[in-house]
Amino acid sequence: ETLEKKTLSVLDALFNLAVTVYDFQPESTPVLQNRVTDFTKQLAELDRHKNDVNVRVPLSLIDYVDGGQNPDLHTKELVQTLVDKNQKSSGRIASIKMLSDELKSEVALNYPDLMKQYE
Repeated sequence: ETLEKKTLSVLDALFNLAVTVYDFQPESTPVLQNRVTDFTKQLAELDRHKNDVNVRVPLSLIDYVDGGQNPDLHTKELVQTLVDKNQKSSGRIASIKMLSDELKSEVALNYPDLMKQYE
């Protein structure tokens, strides 16, 4: 069983437990006990597989989720930041290339012998 299926099983058990607690009647105590037991078993099963997964979640993403925001918004902002930085770097590279070309032409004009050695 995959980790995703195990996680969904835990969520399903939690949902069932929540429904039972919400509609609790004294005669449903055995049902509640069974659902609590099932939920704890599901959690224990999920916990056994914690070392099988090596996932690093950025703390900023956890802060987004804790703040009630959509994690996709975090991803969108991160991608936009990377695009902005990429455009800035591309502009710098283009500027340096223009400077290099200008320097080459000035060196070739003023020091042709030196330029021949360079090429």
